Amino acid sequence: MVFGVYAKHMKLVGKSGFTIIELIIVIVVIGILATIVAVSYANIPAASRDKERTSDIIQLKIAIEKYYADNSRYPVCADSSNPCQLDQLAVPLQPYLSVLPQDPTAPNAADAQNYRYVVGAASTSSYGLRVRYETSPICKTGANVSSGWWTSDPECTDV
Repeated sequence: MVFGVYAKHMKLVGKSGFTIIELIIVIVVIGILATIVAVSYANIPAASRDKERTSDIIQLKIAIEKYYADNSRYPVCADSSNPCQLDQLAVPLQPYLSVLPQDPTAPNAADAQNYRYVVGAASTSSYGLRVRYETSPICKTGANVSSGWWTSDPECTDV
């Protein structure tokens, strides 16, 4: 019996663990998997901000259309610039939208260049909103959007 335990112990003496090659392979595989995970999750915050931008633009379009329904024209920029930043629409849209949306990456109105607004010359039949996304191309949307507004930007498809 003692000899059997001794013989069993002798079989384990020669096995000392993993070789250095096996350890290196495992470390490399773990590193590759970690890199794949990190790269695949890198765009999630930007995509989330883009979804917020799309939601903001939809809210703005609804408020602008309500303004049009009540006033038979689209709002004009407060300082008569055309195009203008959204903060110029705070007063006319206040009854329809208590707080103007702010771009997720620009909390200050002065920094908000990702949303722009333009209104047609007579302000009766057309307006446009320009959106700068992080994961999609810059695009424009609105009512009767003129091809002359932001000429190189395509029409938005999501809003």
